Amino acid sequence: MLIGELCKRSGLSKDTIRHYESKGLIQPKKIAAGTRSYRHYDEQSLERLELIRIGAKSGMPLREMRPILDNLMAGKIPFEGQRQVVRDQIRRIDERITQLKTAKRMLREQFRRIDQREQQQMQ
Repeated sequence: MLIGELCKRSGLSKDTIRHYESKGLIQPKKIAAGTRSYRHYDEQSLERLELIRIGAKSGMPLREMRPILDNLMAGKIPFEGQRQVVRDQIRRIDERITQLKTAKRMLREQFRRIDQREQQQMQ
């Protein structure tokens, strides 16, 4: 499939796909057509993009994704290794949730202080 179809099927923009391509996370085949060449993406590219999206949403840096994706797609990661990757991602999400809850508490405290200062000025 060409990039337009990959965009539709993955829900990602051309720029995002090209960025992942520049990082080596997906590798389309180059197909010559006369004086032009086209990038052809296969179903594995679509599958990799879904895994990249999951990894990115869970906080995994892109630089860590390539070896995992390469080994996973090549069938080189045993099931227990796959489980560990998922566990690590769940741990990252839990850490982010904790950080976000802390930030939320701090913002609520700031809101309370603003209300207090406003009340003091009104008196």
